[in-house]
Amino acid sequence: MVTTGRALAALLLVLAPLAGCGTAPAESPVPDLSRLRVVAVVDDVGGYDRACSRGHSCSFGAPWTDDVSVAGGKNGCGGRDDTLRRDLQNVTLKPGTHGCVVTAGELHDPYTGRVVEYRRGSTPQLIEVDHIFGLHAIWNRGAASWPQARRTNVANDPRNLLTTTSSVNESKSDRTPQDWQPPARAGWCTYARRFYDVALAYNLAVTAADVQSLKTMLRTC
Repeated sequence: MVTTGRALAALLLVLAPLAGCGTAPAESPVPDLSRLRVVAVVDDVGGYDRACSRGHSCSFGAPWTDDVSVAGGKNGCGGRDDTLRRDLQNVTLKPGTHGCVVTAGELHDPYTGRVVEYRRGSTPQLIEVDHIFGLHAIWNRGAASWPQARRTNVANDPRNLLTTTSSVNESKSDRTPQDWQPPARAGWCTYARRFYDVALAYNLAVTAADVQSLKTMLRTC
């Protein structure tokens, strides 16, 4: 019995460092950039029109519509509110909106590292929801030939939405990695991974320069 007890104790010492490994969050796989569709040149495709009023083509559907088949769709809340609830901390919700509308919160901006207070309706508004893969760029890189429903999905896909400061969002606009990187190096990994996820999920074209910039940013992960 003494021998068995010693053997059991030794076994427990070996296994102890492994305890909990089965429940630890798995690290996201390293993006395989060779899976992306690379093109030599991206042409400007006519017909892009985000406006949805009479006389306009509403290329990507009504802004922040809940009528989509991506994650969060048809949950009773618009895409912008879903994103704010996900990205902000210390969130306050507007009563009577079924837990949808954010009236206040705190943003730890992934692109700049700044901490910004959000108050709904304040002017000027300090934060905005960014399309990581900009919609005009998406239009030129494949979406012009898509069905309307697919374009509306990508415009409201949580993978393609990230809350950031208004100044950075406006500076970034529809630029892709070949022309833009987050101002703070700490934001490179998040941006590059999310841009890759959207490009791969929707088979969007990228350039060799985009790929090279993604490689550089992904080295910080």
